[in-house]
Amino acid sequence: MSTTFSLGLGALLSNPDDEKPGGYCRDELLFSLLDYGKVQKPYYELREVLSADLPMASGSEGEVGELVVVARPGVGGPLRPEIAEHLLRKWTRAPKSATVAAQPSKFDLADRSILVPEFFPAIEVPKTSPLGPATVSCPRVVRDAVRALAHQGDESAEVIAMLTLCAVHGFVVCAVRS
Repeated sequence: MSTTFSLGLGALLSNPDDEKPGGYCRDELLFSLLDYGKVQKPYYELREVLSADLPMASGSEGEVGELVVVARPGVGGPLRPEIAEHLLRKWTRAPKSATVAAQPSKFDLADRSILVPEFFPAIEVPKTSPLGPATVSCPRVVRDAVRALAHQGDESAEVIAMLTLCAVHGFVVCAVRS
């Protein structure tokens, strides 16, 4: 048994190349997590890097390349390039996916999980969502287990790098057990 961790929400979609899964723009999926969790804290935010080529509910004409999309309660959209630049550098250097072989009991995760920064309520994403069914968890749930598996090699270091982007910078990470 193994768990694959991936930056972004794409790994949970039935077709990660679908530009409008279930009729939703890709940035709307990020916002939907705040809605499911009934998050009202104005400072709380989730981030994902999306291509400007994708249809977006919050995008603007003329945007190009990779965008850091931010979802906050009631507001959000792509960050201005000068603000996003350092985040994109961190995201570019990070692994996009890594698999860690582990017994299911090593990670306190569902078969399909979305990892978000601390202080997000534990919720279930419904099956009716293009992301569902999935459980939303905080990265600390798996951080210690991954560190305990560090003797397995580079894979755990890659997962820790992704979880750090999640915990420190708000980027969402998916975990899928197979």
